[in-house]
Amino acid sequence: MVYDVVQNPSSDWSAEALVTVDTGNARFDAPIVKEARNRQLNLETLNGKDATLQLWVPGGGKFEVGDKIWAKMVGTTTEGIELSWTAAEPDVVDNLPQVLEISVPNDRIRLLAKTQAVFSYEVEHQGTEERLRSKGEFISIIGEPVRLAAPIVEEEQGGALDPELATAHVKVPWDDAFQKGDMVVLRWIGTYPDYGPYDPVLDAHFVSAGDTTDQEPIIFAVPGKHLKEIEGGTVDLFYVLAKDVDGVTLERESAHTGPLNVGEERAELRAPIVEGIVDNALPPDHSDTTLKVVPYRGMAIRDEIHITWDGSITGKYVNYLPVTSLNHDKEVVFPIKDDLVKGNEGGKVAASYKVVRANGDTSYSDVLEFSVGEPVALDPPVFTSVKDSAGNEIPEGGSTADKTVTLTGTAAADQTLRILDGETDVAEVGINADGEWETTLNDLAVASHRIEAVANYTSSPQSAVYNFTVADTARPVITRVTDSKGELIPNGGSTSDTSVTLYGTFGASPISPSPAIISVKDSAGNIIANGGSTAADSVTLNGTAAEE
Repeated sequence: MVYDVVQNPSSDWSAEALVTVDTGNARFDAPIVKEARNRQLNLETLNGKDATLQLWVPGGGKFEVGDKIWAKMVGTTTEGIELSWTAAEPDVVDNLPQVLEISVPNDRIRLLAKTQAVFSYEVEHQGTEERLRSKGEFISIIGEPVRLAAPIVEEEQGGALDPELATAHVKVPWDDAFQKGDMVVLRWIGTYPDYGPYDPVLDAHFVSAGDTTDQEPIIFAVPGKHLKEIEGGTVDLFYVLAKDVDGVTLERESAHTGPLNVGEERAELRAPIVEGIVDNALPPDHSDTTLKVVPYRGMAIRDEIHITWDGSITGKYVNYLPVTSLNHDKEVVFPIKDDLVKGNEGGKVAASYKVVRANGDTSYSDVLEFSVGEPVALDPPVFTSVKDSAGNEIPEGGSTADKTVTLTGTAAADQTLRILDGETDVAEVGINADGEWETTLNDLAVASHRIEAVANYTSSPQSAVYNFTVADTARPVITRVTDSKGELIPNGGSTSDTSVTLYGTFGASPISPSPAIISVKDSAGNIIANGGSTAADSVTLNGTAAEE
């Protein structure tokens, strides 16, 4: 019989509970969770990565070379479900002493979000099957059981994005964690080809009451300049959900998308500079030619810069210079002998360099390719077709009511050109191997448009110009009708003249082209043939309007 402090007797036995009791030094020391801070493991800081158990494995102690170690984690979810994880394969001690690190899967840890987990391990000595236990490390798991879904880039194809896109549309899937007043911040973490970071600040989206009702994905329109800037590099995307909780901002990070390639992968270092190249050709009599290497990211004293001047006729010429305190963070210039230029007349040169870094790593540059001789004239841009969204041709100087227009044309193969609307750049267009290009302009203003295609591939930019007007979509209005003598025929009136002229407007613009009679009908609705006659005292004319 058991009595409490006020002498109430017990009525029955309690349910049995079994606990492990630490009797002293019999068990191995508890592991350390490397990413935990003050015995708290933040899932957002962990950012989808596995956690790391660290074990101090001393020499001359309880551990032996060949010991097998199984990492373990146990806990109870917020729903009351017991969770136990043990590594499928053991880590084997191959060296004493050492700090042994073992990964614990992120998806297993996340199941214990908002609860406490106990991390431990078991040891099996060689020649035995008994597993000896360690002490447990109690860690609070901070975060949400389910991670916010990764954003989706609608234009992504095969893990890559086109750097020529005018806009990239990033879709954030709706999550019930979004509440009105919350802020969603898209992070666009780019990496240049030389591994430098690019982290632009994009406009945030504030969740409205309408958003919570519609529960539709949130769309971010990312300007194409953020792709072009890191062409040849990569971009990693995620978003941060920020909440104001009693004046304190709490942030939660989504899963990541990427890294995605931006265009074709480029070498880590930029191509060298060779002065005197015009329209991708170097004159054969060019004197005092140099190959310049501009300062590169991570340039360090004791780096070695090795250049290659590979002529299709003369063969390879190589040279190198060390980086010292005299040329550190400056252009490094290599003179090129005249015979290495003249000797390749009628051929080509591929110029490049590599950097053997002071730390032993090697970085390579893009290759600068050019011909030696007189510049070869490249085909200028030409418009071959301008059509509306229905495929109707818009003549030069003509008009359309469609605000979507597709431009096609020809130019020098494998080059690029810019499209200007007046003075405004509206598109960057790639030209295919057949010398053909196409681009579509959307949401054009109701106005006159002077469209120009400007070549990017010549020192004297060549261009083609095409003019057309996007007209108002208002219905045409007949303002007056006159007979062949210029006399006004009132609305509902009549005339004995067989030739009339219609005048009118179409929105804010005059009607064009010239007027034309389409049909003439008598009062009974019968069509009167051209050159025919009628006994009717009135006729109805149908036709097109004339410019006033």
